[in-house]
Formats: sequence, C-alpha cells, structure tokens
Amino acid sequence: MFLKLSFNCVSPIKENLVQDLIVFVVPIILGGGIHLFDHIREEVKLRSGRIERYGNGLVRLEYIVKE
Repeated sequence: MFLKLSFNCVSPIKENLVQDLIVFVVPIILGGGIHLFDHIREEVKLRSGRIERYGNGLVRLEYIVKE
C-alpha cells in the first residue's frame, strides 16, 4: 500500500490500515506548513526500511508500521 502523505492521512493510520509509509524529504527550510500527524495522539511504532538519496538532495525514507 502506498500512501501519499497529506492532511487526510491521519484516519487510515489511526485505523491500522497503513502498512508502510514513504516520506520524501526536500532540502528546503520553510517557515511553516501543514502538520501531517497532528491528530494522532497515540504512538505509532515504525521500523526503518529503505533509504534512497538523490543527487539533488532529496531523500526517500521508507518506514514499516509495526503491529
């Protein structure tokens, strides 16, 4: 299952419908933005998976949601 992170991703995570998360980190510092996981009050345990680094500084992080 691939989940594009957005402000709508909280509900599937809380309902244990997500098996893994793929996060792209862009090397730009912003002064603000959308809090993607603001509404998750309990801890979600993750195990790190593949990490890919690209020449432009972009980093792809894969996490597996532990049950």
